[in-house]
Amino acid sequence: MKSHSTTGSWSTGRFAGRYRLADADDSADSAAAKAEAALRANFGVDDSPVGDTAAQLRDETQAGEANSADIFQVLNESVDAAPQRGDLWMMRFETLRALGLKADFADYLKQAWRDPVVRGRLEPAALARMWRELAGDEPAPEGVLLPRLPALAAVLPAGEDEPDHDRRFADMALRIAGADIAELVASYNRLRSVPGFFQAFARRVGPMLRRPTRLHLSAALSARYGSAARIYLKREDLRHVTPETENATAQAYLAEQLGRKVLVASDEVESHCLELAAVAPRFALQCLIVARPETLEGKSDFLACLRSLGARVESSAGLPLESTDPREAALWMWRQAPQERHLAPSLAGGPSPYPAMLSDFQSLMGQETQLQLRAHCSADRPRTIVAAVHSAADSVGFMLPQLAGTEADLVYTEPRAGGTEPWYPMGRLAAYNGAQRIHAALRRTGRLTYAPVADGDAYEAQRDALRLENMSLTLEDSRALAFAGMVAAASPAPRDIVVLVA
Repeated sequence: MKSHSTTGSWSTGRFAGRYRLADADDSADSAAAKAEAALRANFGVDDSPVGDTAAQLRDETQAGEANSADIFQVLNESVDAAPQRGDLWMMRFETLRALGLKADFADYLKQAWRDPVVRGRLEPAALARMWRELAGDEPAPEGVLLPRLPALAAVLPAGEDEPDHDRRFADMALRIAGADIAELVASYNRLRSVPGFFQAFARRVGPMLRRPTRLHLSAALSARYGSAARIYLKREDLRHVTPETENATAQAYLAEQLGRKVLVASDEVESHCLELAAVAPRFALQCLIVARPETLEGKSDFLACLRSLGARVESSAGLPLESTDPREAALWMWRQAPQERHLAPSLAGGPSPYPAMLSDFQSLMGQETQLQLRAHCSADRPRTIVAAVHSAADSVGFMLPQLAGTEADLVYTEPRAGGTEPWYPMGRLAAYNGAQRIHAALRRTGRLTYAPVADGDAYEAQRDALRLENMSLTLEDSRALAFAGMVAAASPAPRDIVVLVA
């Protein structure tokens, strides 16, 4: 990690393990430039609305086997938490293809094919192309029926590689509504460049999203872990606002600023639909939900709730759909009147510029924290900012604004292998399937440390928080507090440590 902070390696005392943070002689300018370039490349809005999961995964493979293993582990855990999410299965197959794991690809393909629900949500043509990249012209695994593709020698001139293909919803969206998406990218770029745009959003929706939250100096925890350090807690646990509410509010605000009158979404994620329907009237907007025929037939309570909130529900029957992905139906409905309607996808994904929108609005919490730090913390004291990768709070939004600076050490904590408790991804990570790609990109910046913290240390910190602050922390946020205790106990000089808790 690059930083102005002066710390070295230390023994963690009652905590197991050793960690190394910044060296004083590291180049701060180089770190800032590297972080800024990586931030722009991975989270910024580009003029060209193009994204390719396969290229991203190739980058991860080149970055090293450790990063690829991390991505695949989190991806598998996300699939386990939502076993019938077709998009997560497709990302799993893309990862296996990128890593060249032919046998594992075949095993997972047979497993997916045995589940008729999952099978109906896959993209057989894309799977056939991926299988051919791994196995050439070998037949598909036994029991799996993939479309027949022409032999490579029949379609490619000698010496040429197979061309890239569309492999995810974002690519299909560009094919269906490329011109409209390009206009949305340009419009969003104009909005985000207006001075004070995001500050105006924060003021407008502060009461709805219960912001700002407290930055609390815990004298008791500071004394517990070491008198030279001050431990601050960013109290996101006081909000009780879901990620779907935040996303719906941001999309409604954007629609208002773009002059649109209708929010359009699919019935893919019920909680997203309900939040969108509830938020729309606050911005004088209508909400249009495009539902699949099976939803119209079998989810009467869900539809009644949507209509009671003022939403209009229309069937996707009759739309020229190319796949079973429900997001495609919303895309076609939006495309019918893009100057009147705003496509408002769920956290599960959308074409560019939606990933950049998500990052921009996530960053507001981190910017809020920065302002509080300036008001409450000494500028001359070194800082360490800690969050759990799997926190129920928005740990990505907490860290993003800190990347371009070098005045603080940035640390993500994660479970240590061999823990005694099973781990399941928190709601935010499970809902937003790009989270594993974001963390892969964050690792590549070199600006952050990813520190594994054992369950035992986390449980001890959890007990400390309950006893000293009357706070009931999750196990994952307790890992962040445990690491803060390690830093405080080992710091020879005064230091401010900020911990995100939910």
